Amino acid sequence: MYIERGVDPGDFLCAVIDNDLRESFGRADVENCRRMYEIVSWFYMHAPSACWGSKEKHQAWIESRSIEHQVAKSVANKVADDVDKMIDQEYEPINIKHTPFPDTTQL
Repeated sequence: MYIERGVDPGDFLCAVIDNDLRESFGRADVENCRRMYEIVSWFYMHAPSACWGSKEKHQAWIESRSIEHQVAKSVANKVADDVDKMIDQEYEPINIKHTPFPDTTQL
């Protein structure tokens, strides 16, 4: 959810994302303390570098995802409104005359 939508995770992962080692271990449970190397390695190998590594990157990522989400939601709402208007209005059928392409084999 954090990487895709910018939803802030819990305090432990926020500390990892912020690259705050002391806070990460301070907020981790026993299992996450043992797996800290794996967790950080996952971010290093798989997460976009723009989404983690400092508090500034963390905050910027959340803001950028929030803006993208708002734009996508706005576009989806506009499309839904347009579809509703089309359904509500009565349209006359459009008659399209088909004109065949000329036979170019006779040239």
